[in-house]
Order: sequence, then structure tokens, then C-alpha cells
Amino acid sequence: MQQFLVPDVIHTSSLIDRVPAVIAHAGPEAARAFLEFFTASIRNPHTRAVYARACTEFLNWCAERKLLLQDVEPIVVAAYIEELGTSRSATSVKVSLAAIRMLFDHLATRHVVTVNPARSVRGPRVQRVEGSTPAFDVRQARTLLDSIDITTVAGLRDRALVATLVYTAARIGAVCRLRVKDFAPDGTQWCLHFTEKGGKQRRIPCRHDLERCLREYIEAAQIGQERESSLFRSLARTRFPTARGLNRVEAHAMLKRRLKRAGLPGNLSCHSFRATTATDPLDQGVPLEDVQYLLGHADPRTTRLYDRRMKQVTRNIVERISV
Repeated sequence: MQQFLVPDVIHTSSLIDRVPAVIAHAGPEAARAFLEFFTASIRNPHTRAVYARACTEFLNWCAERKLLLQDVEPIVVAAYIEELGTSRSATSVKVSLAAIRMLFDHLATRHVVTVNPARSVRGPRVQRVEGSTPAFDVRQARTLLDSIDITTVAGLRDRALVATLVYTAARIGAVCRLRVKDFAPDGTQWCLHFTEKGGKQRRIPCRHDLERCLREYIEAAQIGQERESSLFRSLARTRFPTARGLNRVEAHAMLKRRLKRAGLPGNLSCHSFRATTATDPLDQGVPLEDVQYLLGHADPRTTRLYDRRMKQVTRNIVERISV
């Protein structure tokens, strides 16, 4: 599926070969507009991959039913969304519908289609009062940190990465993008400078134990002078860091291994630390707006989704039932 995301040749014949059959049948202008949507309109690589998968699945579904691009009407999109809902979660269906809408918006703008057939199609309702990501409790997070063997560079790296997730509430993508130069003093304290979703820049102060973890890792890995290189790196067979930065998949796999060794639940993930870091300060009376800034949310309602105190209250009520 990735072959059409960043085309290395822009000749008409090459474009036709890189797109789904429904788009290819519509001609070179449709193929060009399709590729343009993914390569020029969507900057985030993760969003690009998700939307490419969703749109390709829909177009392949149309091809199986012998539908051409001009045959795609609201009723066709609605039928696909209805069918998709029998095997996917409501959230996944909404993402697919959003991708199809955006694609056809672009095709309409480029005059490949007359109107956007997905514009009037309604997706399933999704209403949440709290997020679904499982959270660490404070004891589990501490157990995980203490379980890491720090007699090796790999252990020092993993402890520093986990500590960064715990004490900054940063997303794993932003942590993996950190450079050595992003760990630096601002004149009064050491900070980490994150590039978050949407290119947002955030500076988070390092508490003393996080600073110590990072310093010990950087010293052991001997990367202090390589200011432009990745802070968290993949490991060679010698268990010493390479020049290549750790990616999200590798970081997730590392955490799963560490969770297993520590005897902690396997359903926890890198994103679980954000729920933990949101709930703990709120439980201590820290204002919601301060936690909102720490998590980098534009809307406080998003921050409330990470608050796990609701679950605790619900359990307390259930435990008091006398039956």
C-alpha cells in the first residue's frame, strides 16, 4: 500500500500503475489528484498511512462490486460504512469515513468528481466520558522503573525512555523524535524540548530523577557530543547504540518486554503513561488547566478523558452494594 505514497516518478504511465483500480480507470488526472492528496495534503506520516489504508480498502470494495468512480454516490458510501460497522469498532469506522470524505473533497476540488458523495453520510455516534487506554497505577510505574537492569547501556536507555514517558506525559512519537540537543538547560533548569503532533513545540522541565536517568544514559552511550543525532537509539548486536534512532514500534516492543519481565499486565502500553500522569496530579489537587498544559491538549475535555478517577469512584460505589 505504501508504494503510491511518495512517487519517485511523475510520468502519467507511472501514476496509473501506483493507484487503486477505480482511480486508475478514471484516468491520469484522477491518479495525479489521488497521489497529490496523500503526498501534499497530509503531512503527518501516521495519518497518511491510516488514511491511505482506509481509502484503499473502500476503493477496492468498490472495484469488487464493479463500481467506477462516477458511480460512487452517498448511498454507496453509506452501504460501505454500514458493512464496515459489522466488523470494526465505531471509532475505526469514523476514521475510515473521515478519510473517504477528505479524499473526495480533494477529488472534487480538482474537478475529478462533481460532488463529494461522502459529505452527507453520517457515521456512528461515539461518545466517551473517559478514555479506553489502560493506565499504570503509581506502584506499577515504580515497579517497572526499579525492575530495569541498569548495568548495561540498553538498560540505561530503557530506563531513561520509560522515565521520560512517566515524568513528561509526552507521546511516544515525540519521545522517539528527541535529539541529543533537545535535552538542555534553559538558564534555570534542564528541560526536554518536544516536537508534538501538528508540529507543536513544547518545553517540559526535567525533575531531578529524570535528569539523572538521562545524564547516566548519555554518558554511558557516549553520545553527548552528537547534538544533532537521535537521543534514544536502536541497539546493535553488541547491545551498544547505533546511529539510527529508535522508532515507535521498537519502543513499544521494548516496553512489552520490560512489562513481562517485571510481571506487569501486558495490556499496558506507552500511551498508558499519559493516563497515569494525568490522574495522579489531579488526585493531588493540581488544577485541570495545569495538567492540560502538561499533556499538551487544546481542549480540557480531552484531558478529562485521561482522568481515571471516575473508574475508582465507580468501583467504590459497586463495592458498597449490600447484596
